[in-house]
Amino acid sequence: MTDTAEYPYRIALGWITKAALEASASYLLTNFPLQADQVSIYVNPWGPPDDKYTTYPAFTRYPQASDQTQQADGPINFKWGLTYFTENMVAYWEGLIFGGLGMYPDATTQNYPVTVKTRKHNGEFGVYQCYANRSIPNQGMQRGNRGVEAYIQDFVQGTEITS
Repeated sequence: MTDTAEYPYRIALGWITKAALEASASYLLTNFPLQADQVSIYVNPWGPPDDKYTTYPAFTRYPQASDQTQQADGPINFKWGLTYFTENMVAYWEGLIFGGLGMYPDATTQNYPVTVKTRKHNGEFGVYQCYANRSIPNQGMQRGNRGVEAYIQDFVQGTEITS
C-alpha cells in the first residue's frame, strides 16, 4: 500500500501491522481532534514533528572493530519534537498513549507499546514497533505560552516492520 497523506506521520497504540497502520486515517497526527484550547486547526494544528527537535530512527550502538569497520546493532530509537502543544493537546496526547484524563493521567505508566510511522534519514518513511516513553516535565518539554513549545516524545526499543 502506498501512503498518500501529505504528512504520513502516524501512531497507533499497541503493535499492529504496517498495512493496518496505513489503512486508517485516524492514526495520522494531522487528523487528531481539535482541542478546546486550540485557537483553530490553522493556528495550533496537530502537525508533523518539527525537524529541530526530531531525530531519525537509528540503532543504539555503532561499534568499530580494530580494523575500523563499523557495525550497527541494538534496538532502534528516535524522537519526535511535537511543537506548540496547548495544555489540552498535552493532556490528549498523554491520555491517548498512557491512559486516563488530565495532565498526568496515570503517573505510574511511563511507557507504552506503539506502532509509529516516521521519516528516515534518506527521506523514506519507515514503520516501527516500539515503546513510547512519557516525556519528563522540564526535561522533555520546553515551556511555552499556554502549553509547551516542544514536547519531546522518545520512542525506544524499536524494530522496523515491513508488512
